[in-house]
Amino acid sequence: MNDAEERGWRIHSAVAGWTSNVDSKANFALTIESGLIAGVLALTSDHRIFHDLSGLAAVAFWTGIGVLAVAVLLVAWTVRPRLRSKSLETEAVDNFLYFGHARFWAVDDLADGLRNADLVPMLAKQVREMSVIAWNKYKHVQRSITVAGIGLALEVLAGILA
Repeated sequence: MNDAEERGWRIHSAVAGWTSNVDSKANFALTIESGLIAGVLALTSDHRIFHDLSGLAAVAFWTGIGVLAVAVLLVAWTVRPRLRSKSLETEAVDNFLYFGHARFWAVDDLADGLRNADLVPMLAKQVREMSVIAWNKYKHVQRSITVAGIGLALEVLAGILA
């Protein structure tokens, strides 16, 4: 393995780790945000703080629920699998690092490619694609947590106004 391949694989591993980390963060955020919605809605039952709201308190409450729902959708979008389908078969002719490409290769051809192909261009493309995915996932989780904070603030306001 040459130096460029070795560096490429180290970067590939780092990006894969970052992607795994953001998926864990997203799952945690999804659990917390879903729990917030369930907890707030539980407080609408008889003799609870959010039962029979009216006026600004009701507006703040339902807006907060809507904002929390947006936060959940953002974080759910983060953990959804990214499976590209456009151009995969065409790209697979000279690329087998992505499993979406490798599935088009015959086993013997893939073995030959693994022995003889210059992996640096494939690694570079794969690292870039994975980096875009990881970046977008982190941005979605960041937005989700920010939006959830706004939703929670609206629920606190509804509680104060109730």
